[in-house]
Amino acid sequence: MGDSTADFFAELGRRGHDRVLIGLDGTLRFDLVGSDGTDHWFLVISNGDVRVSRECRDADCVVRVDRMLFDQIMTGEANALASFLGHRLTVEGQLLFFTAVKQTFPGPRAARHPRSLAPEGRRRT
Repeated sequence: MGDSTADFFAELGRRGHDRVLIGLDGTLRFDLVGSDGTDHWFLVISNGDVRVSRECRDADCVVRVDRMLFDQIMTGEANALASFLGHRLTVEGQLLFFTAVKQTFPGPRAARHPRSLAPEGRRRT
């Protein structure tokens, strides 16, 4: 498993609360499949509060993806939505949980805030 994946889940667990996930209550399990087995990351979300563990338990939503592809998603080299639409990432159960948590994923490496692209005279402060 790549450091970017472990770093993402560790940071999500350290934050403990994410405003993007307010109003969401349930569980989500990521199954990251590799040649040497499957790694599991289990999230318990309660109105924005997030707990992360390595348990393999039943969940409201299960995301199954190749471990290397998920590392690429975490580094911004691949896109989670494109991977889902291309059937390289599957979601079983409550799709809402995946779409909400996907918003916490890192963006592309070269991504910039939209305000930085606005002409100087049109920027709001």
